[in-house]
Amino acid sequence: MMRAPIATRAPIATRAPIATRAPIATRVPIVALALVAALAGGCSAPEYGDGHLRCATSGRACPDNFFCASDQHCWRLGSGPGDGGAAGPSLCAPGLALLCDGFEAAALDPQWTPDGATLDTTRAYRGSSSVHLHTAAAGAGTDPSADLRESRTFPITGTAYVRLWTYFQSPFPPAFDQIINFLDTGSGGASFSIKNGFAVDNDYAGSGYAESTTVSVPLDRWTCLQMQIGQRGATGDIRLFVDGQEAADAALTGTTTTPMRAVVLGPDFFGNPAIGAADVWIDEVIVDDKPTTCAE
Repeated sequence: MMRAPIATRAPIATRAPIATRAPIATRVPIVALALVAALAGGCSAPEYGDGHLRCATSGRACPDNFFCASDQHCWRLGSGPGDGGAAGPSLCAPGLALLCDGFEAAALDPQWTPDGATLDTTRAYRGSSSVHLHTAAAGAGTDPSADLRESRTFPITGTAYVRLWTYFQSPFPPAFDQIINFLDTGSGGASFSIKNGFAVDNDYAGSGYAESTTVSVPLDRWTCLQMQIGQRGATGDIRLFVDGQEAADAALTGTTTTPMRAVVLGPDFFGNPAIGAADVWIDEVIVDDKPTTCAE
């Protein structure tokens, strides 16, 4: 990654004088205070409850296995406010789309080919279950992946659309990760990717590539991801959306040349440095030949 030029850093003269900063003694983190209090009563490790600790930024100021919820307090993963989950059953129903799966059955539908993907009843966007995808910590250049592959709904005439709800658990590797892949019958395709937390459009059929600098993919909450890929020869386009907002600065046009024959969902790292483990959940997946919405 390119480092920010020195010229863009704030001049020393504009930094707050030391005298105006809060004295060190007044800036003890709440988590540290809880630890001190626990140690004063004995040698056992502190026990935290849901909503007891206040946090500052999502995924960065809570103990292990907790996340920073929308109320700015720490809650156990999979619980608490602000995870973006929707109440009620899955909205997938016959005739809604060419494919709609809320993963509510006792086993994965045979249409899916899973690789490192399992049903999980501890977390869901809607209904009672989702699919959990896990990749272990990996060395540089090993390209770890875990996914669901589906080809029954292809070929799709014209533009192909996919919509899924995703939950990326922190810490999540900042390395290049293809979370949605459209594939043709050869070595071509296109992906909705994430790099350093931002949406990336990668058309490896037409060699197009664009990183968004404005639309990011959040961690520790359910997020709606949408991708559409034109299959009209040189006039095709690829567009990405996060929670209904288009990553317009990552749109690609005139690059798609071959019909897609499958879609693959899940973390797919490529050209990675050494990275830690990654956990992703997906739910309410739609693949269709017409535009999708996050409300469906």
